Amino acid sequence: MLQLTTAIKIAAILSYVFLALLTMRSDSRPRVRRFFSIYLLVLIYWQFVSLMLNFSKTPEAAVSWYNLLIPGTELYSVLFFPFTRAFLDIKGQKRITFVAYAACGFLIVFSVVGIPFSEVRMGRGEIFVPEMPLIVYLLRAIGYSFWIMGVFNLIREVVKTDSSYRRNRIMYLLLGSAFVISGTAANFTLLKDYPVDIAINLINAGLVGYAVIRHRPVATKIFLAKSLFYSVFIGMLVGLYFGCILLLESAVNRSIGYNSPISATIAVVALSIVFLPLRNGVQVAIDKLFSGERYDYQGAVETFSRAVTSIRNPDELTNLVARTTSDTFRSRKVLILLPDENRVVFTMHTYWGETENSRHHFQLKSTDSLVEWMRREAQPVVIEEIQANSQTGSLFKSHGGQFRELGLSVIVPILLKNRLTGILCLGQKLSGAMYTDQDVRFLTTLANQTATALDNAMVYMEVERRLSEQTLLFILSEAFRRSLNIDDVVYEAIGILKAFLKVEICGILYLERSGSVRIFSDDPLSDRVLRSVSSVRSDLIDHYSGVEESGYEMPEIYRRALNSDPDLPDKVKHKVLGCVLLPLKQQVDLVGLLLISKTGGDNKSDQQSTDVLRTIGAIISQGIMLQRTVADLVGVKSYNENILNSLNDMGDTLIVIDLDRIVKSANGATCTLLGYQENELVGNDISFITRLDEELFTAEGFSHLIEQGSITNYELFYRNKDGDEIPMLFSGSLLADEDGEVVAVVGMARDITEHKRAAESKKNLLLVREIHHRIKNNLQVISSLLYLQSGYVDDETTKEMFIESQNRVRSMALIHENLYQSEDMAGIDFGKYLRNLTHNLMLTYATGDKTIYLDVELNEQVILGMDTAIPCGLIINELVTNALKYAFHGFKEGAERRIKVDLQPMGEKPAEGFAAKKQRAFCLRVIDNGTGLPPEFDISQTDTLGLRLVTTLAEQLDGQVTLNSNEGTEYVINFVEA
Repeated sequence: MLQLTTAIKIAAILSYVFLALLTMRSDSRPRVRRFFSIYLLVLIYWQFVSLMLNFSKTPEAAVSWYNLLIPGTELYSVLFFPFTRAFLDIKGQKRITFVAYAACGFLIVFSVVGIPFSEVRMGRGEIFVPEMPLIVYLLRAIGYSFWIMGVFNLIREVVKTDSSYRRNRIMYLLLGSAFVISGTAANFTLLKDYPVDIAINLINAGLVGYAVIRHRPVATKIFLAKSLFYSVFIGMLVGLYFGCILLLESAVNRSIGYNSPISATIAVVALSIVFLPLRNGVQVAIDKLFSGERYDYQGAVETFSRAVTSIRNPDELTNLVARTTSDTFRSRKVLILLPDENRVVFTMHTYWGETENSRHHFQLKSTDSLVEWMRREAQPVVIEEIQANSQTGSLFKSHGGQFRELGLSVIVPILLKNRLTGILCLGQKLSGAMYTDQDVRFLTTLANQTATALDNAMVYMEVERRLSEQTLLFILSEAFRRSLNIDDVVYEAIGILKAFLKVEICGILYLERSGSVRIFSDDPLSDRVLRSVSSVRSDLIDHYSGVEESGYEMPEIYRRALNSDPDLPDKVKHKVLGCVLLPLKQQVDLVGLLLISKTGGDNKSDQQSTDVLRTIGAIISQGIMLQRTVADLVGVKSYNENILNSLNDMGDTLIVIDLDRIVKSANGATCTLLGYQENELVGNDISFITRLDEELFTAEGFSHLIEQGSITNYELFYRNKDGDEIPMLFSGSLLADEDGEVVAVVGMARDITEHKRAAESKKNLLLVREIHHRIKNNLQVISSLLYLQSGYVDDETTKEMFIESQNRVRSMALIHENLYQSEDMAGIDFGKYLRNLTHNLMLTYATGDKTIYLDVELNEQVILGMDTAIPCGLIINELVTNALKYAFHGFKEGAERRIKVDLQPMGEKPAEGFAAKKQRAFCLRVIDNGTGLPPEFDISQTDTLGLRLVTTLAEQLDGQVTLNSNEGTEYVINFVEA
């Protein structure tokens, strides 16, 4: 018994020392580390003195050690109170703490002076046990009083705190306190002569140390409940097992007529076959019962991945992310922050939660230390865990108040290739449970998919914006060709601007040649503002005239006019003062002013808005000049050739057709486009330059045009001198003489060949991008599922197979990602792809403190098609993975570990066969300076999947693998482009 007690005490001392070293090296707050280390030192002292009692051979020696042990025993009980104060970061209780320190001094004095014991006796554990004097019970009362106050601090904080993370850590301390109570109770029983209290104090120190060192400990509810259920079920199974053994043994003995030891063996073997799977099934059921949330992650990822592929709008995407996380975790709130146009500030974009609090004021600057840390570390942040860490706690100093006010618990960076595209913030769970490692893994997977989808949505939104702007500008330019009535044209232009730009205020102040002013607006507010502008028009004309390029900021003259307008309510003045006043010019002459609300919202930069407004101003200015020119044509009897040719600068063709469909005149733009001289066109029927079956220029169609008065945006084909057809957008209106009689039709048409070609090309490009994007997303889903599934596998070999499969899928997904992000869809920049691939592999197979240098060498840019890039990428994935995993086993310490991937073009392979094309040849080398391979190793005879895959893929590229293993390992593959 003495030897067992001695071994237990030695083990306890070593455990306390080890725990103290871990505490001092941990990232906990310095104050907590300091107090817990002192607490452990006192336990080491107590345990060492207790160990010395085991070696006491005489009562006198035992009394001497007890003089040191008994007062010191109560020190750790007293120190538990200041430790809880430091652990909970309590600012008050300073007087009680002072008394506790005084009690510690009092106990130390007693330890030095010594306590007179009446006698010691030999206990059941073969150790001298003292007869306790009254003073010992007094000292014990002092120690336990402070220990109880420490427990009271813990219980009060558990009741008060809203943080599941904080509550869980405190529960570990309370659990340790419960063990201390049981150990104290054991000292008043027959167990007092045995080392029960030693084991109990060791368990208590372990639980407290776990809460101090581990920032996110396992939830105590799951820990205790699962342990209890598992113990009960296994106990029942063991009892049932032995009962069945006895029954089966008895049945066998009765059947053979006598008792035999073989019957017991048969019973044990038979029942083991039945009960072992039953025990495994019970364990799986308990795991599923107490960790049920993890089984929902795979379904959530699959559902999210299916939904995200069809979303092209950032608002819809962030709402989907918020809904997915809220449904999965039942979080109290979900916030998503997105960067502004200049990526300077991350502001609130999406909010799901109970109350909004200060959501509109919450933002993070890209230069904040927290944002920089998330971008660098690329991992979710459990806020309270980071705050408890002495190295990272300062990250939250500037925003701690906002995080507490919003009740946020987790922050997840949404990263795409080290570029922070957004931040996902989650509040506490409604259940009060804390976020586990499985939760963090799920959030990482979700954030990775969100980053790619968000980037795609931004790209599509930009494409949509540009197409919308191009459509606006095209429709706006055509509006000025639909009618010769200036009023109809200008009002239509205002309606187009309001519809496309979604602005409330829009109007035009039109300056007649006579100097008079006309106001065009279709709402009272725009009309009121333009009347105020009209009152200072002479000053505005002086401000804008004579300058070819003028800014779009609001002139001070305009501001004064609006502020002094008594008919304009004050509540709308701020809205009006935020409008843009755009000068409409023909070179330096002012022809009008366009009043319009600022466009673009939050998603368009000032430069984009300025470019759009400049183009809108140019189109409206040219349209007004076109109307004036055509009006001059209508007002004269003969057609002035110089006026017609003045329209050439606009790039549109203009042709005059009489009522018999004979060409009477054509401008220079028409002649240039069709390749004719004007005299070759004049006098010919209009069918001379159009399709013979063109419906518009049949007798019936032309009569209908004259009856209707005009036609706009009619698509037809002109034929040039070579007989080639040119798609045109035709608008026609009637031309009258001085008496008002219709004498001809003026037809204006624009060549839309490039427009149609660009639209078709863009459509095809978007289609191909969409295909690669969907393939990449599907591969990403497979990779994510493999990642999640690997978390459920305990066998390291099986887990390694999952990781290798995930890397292979990721290497193919990276090809498609580079393709749909590439301007040239025919191939990808393989050097860029290769660096991304090897970087991902280095992150997957991180080697701790053993640095491995990985070099990628390409002397020139290499563009490879998908048929070559995928097998080549898979080959490099396998060879680099093998090098990272196996090349440096047994490698000498301190030596530099290096892997190199070298891909070099080797010219062109001569064509073989009729009409065959030349093929580019390449040499791929993957080299490491590791321990090398055995001399007898033959890559063609290997049975490993990775190397078999390398040889198969090399043959697919018409290549062969050569292996050199003199110093390290070198794989050389010469191949041609597929």
